Amino acid sequence: MKIKTIISTNKLLGCHYPQRIQSLILRNYLESRGLPNVLHVTSLLDDPDIIRREVLVDEGITIVVFFSMGQVNNLSVSDFEALVNFLAKSQTEIHFALEAEIFKSAKELIALRSNLNIVENSKFRSIEYPEFKKAENKVVNFVTKNHLSSKRDYQARAKDEKPEYAALAKKFDKDYWDGSRDTGYGGYVDDGRWREIAQKIINHYGLNDHSSILDIGCGKGFLLKELKSLLPNATIMGLEISKYAIDHSSPKVTDCIVQGCASEVPFPDNSFDLVFSNMTLHNLYLPELFKALKEMERVSRNSCWLGVESYQDERQKWNLMRWQLTCECFFTPSEWQWIFSESGYRGDYELIYFD
Repeated sequence: MKIKTIISTNKLLGCHYPQRIQSLILRNYLESRGLPNVLHVTSLLDDPDIIRREVLVDEGITIVVFFSMGQVNNLSVSDFEALVNFLAKSQTEIHFALEAEIFKSAKELIALRSNLNIVENSKFRSIEYPEFKKAENKVVNFVTKNHLSSKRDYQARAKDEKPEYAALAKKFDKDYWDGSRDTGYGGYVDDGRWREIAQKIINHYGLNDHSSILDIGCGKGFLLKELKSLLPNATIMGLEISKYAIDHSSPKVTDCIVQGCASEVPFPDNSFDLVFSNMTLHNLYLPELFKALKEMERVSRNSCWLGVESYQDERQKWNLMRWQLTCECFFTPSEWQWIFSESGYRGDYELIYFD
């Protein structure tokens, strides 16, 4: 048996999958089906005659594997039907690796043609490939709404600011979490804001009771508690450097939180469907920040999201410098993009600003 694979570089669901990811999916698919190794690879499905010629020239080809159903959208309906009928007559099976679909009947596949634009409804999300991750950073806002709802007196903060306050805050002990407002939160309590954010995260990433989720820098675990409440059978874990925060976390998730640093995440590769960090990594110096971003990618098998502080002009920069107590890294949006690129971070992100 010989196999012809067609790999397209078109965008699917807004993402562009690199050649190595496409090759990995095909390899895993062929191995899972007990099929021989790939013999031919053609990039770009622009001309269906390419496939016809390959099948005609090499009569040993009995299976054609497409990277995704989404590729057939490159063809007109008439071209697609003609290609499918040709392959059916030559007794060639048609496989779609990404969706794990197999068609042996031209009639069956042609009947599906009208629905092929709705790729979201495919089995794509249920297949696990360790390196199948997004190739492009996207802005995804989960916390900006709550951030903007808080009022801040930057002038008063600048007047009362003292280096000693920042030194106390950076211990991430009681002074930071439950001490004076000068040294931190002034009492970090669960005020109900995290429920809406948890639901947004679940909806956006299509999480369910079979998902595994890691929150890096989870604090007292308020967001973890809401995620666990909404997905009681999911695997929910948190990583937090502060022993005080863990000791005073929500009892419902205390056992789910591990003490540790974001630059050395104590979990194996590809452990979680979603890895996120909300307003934590800016507390690291640049070398540790790079390590932390690499760690997020390492332990995620699919999606990442990062929330960090930023500024777009001198006013926002001044406000940020007055308000923050623990930040070691704060950059403009373009600088954050450079950091993502250099560190290999391919996940989503959200930048908050202090206006």
